[in-house]
Amino acid sequence: PALDGVRALAVTAVLVFHARPGWLPGGFLGVDAFFVLSGFLITGLLLAEAHDTATIRLAAFWARRARRLLPALLTVLITVAVTARYVLPAHNPASLRLDALATLGYAANWRMIFHGGDYFARTAPPSPLQHTWSLGIEEQFYLLWPLLVVLALRRTPTRSARTTLLTLCVAGTAAAALLTAALYHPDDPARVYYGTDTRAGALLTGCALAILLTGRTVTRTRPLTIAAGCATIALAAALILAHGQSPWLYHGGLTAIALTVAVVLAHLTTTPHSPAARLLSTRPLAWLGQISYGLYLWHWPLFAALNTDHTGLTATPLFTLRIAATITIAAASYHLVEQPIRQGTALRLV
Repeated sequence: PALDGVRALAVTAVLVFHARPGWLPGGFLGVDAFFVLSGFLITGLLLAEAHDTATIRLAAFWARRARRLLPALLTVLITVAVTARYVLPAHNPASLRLDALATLGYAANWRMIFHGGDYFARTAPPSPLQHTWSLGIEEQFYLLWPLLVVLALRRTPTRSARTTLLTLCVAGTAAAALLTAALYHPDDPARVYYGTDTRAGALLTGCALAILLTGRTVTRTRPLTIAAGCATIALAAALILAHGQSPWLYHGGLTAIALTVAVVLAHLTTTPHSPAARLLSTRPLAWLGQISYGLYLWHWPLFAALNTDHTGLTATPLFTLRIAATITIAAASYHLVEQPIRQGTALRLV
């Protein structure tokens, strides 16, 4: 439940940043928190399956990912395709079709790079599917990382395989940080912001954390609690002070953010009864975390449609409408689309 609370805070930061960027300039870092959390959870699941069954069924893993992610995504894509000509007439239909195809192929991040769109300095209306760049990176990770885990486990004993994977995570994170610094251009950070290679560090940081914690018991929790408190303060400062074009982010800053998120996750995982874990496990936060995928999927096209021209609202009233609409639709998507298909009850509901 505490990790659901982390999801809730991360998606809230993203929503606030997209709706009222002046309120939380670094809210985009919520995506980095999602990356670390994804790497942590997926690696934990893979290692647990390998421990319990002495194998990892890749087809079953990918099928579970598809049932979890595709239904809501397809619903969003169909909705955007049907309504775009009416509520988003400023968007080029041909460009939007390419965005949809890239999204469906989980290559939206590379589409954004080659399309030449700066996430932080827009000169034209952003695509209603622009936010799917992060889904592309995660799905590419879901495809490649399990293969590496299976290969490592097959070639070496479990303990040696974990050492190999941990070494790969550390080396990959360092390489991503160096590549980010080398490719960063202050006038347009899109290449390093959207790139799978440059953003892999956050995912691999989460993977490394799962490898370190799986099968181990942390007995000295006080130092970790202190470190997690310091990490939380650092994250809060970054959310308030960071900007998407801040050079320090691309010279080790994003890696530092990923590491601070990992410290917080380590604390929550190893001390599930701590005050922080209990706070993040409260019912409202846990519920928001459960529907966080839908919140992220729906918020961007809804924010594009619910603008001042269409609603006559500005500032706080417009923000309130956007957030309320996003929560309502994401909750409906979760209960009526995502969960029935994921649990295999969709056909029985028809």
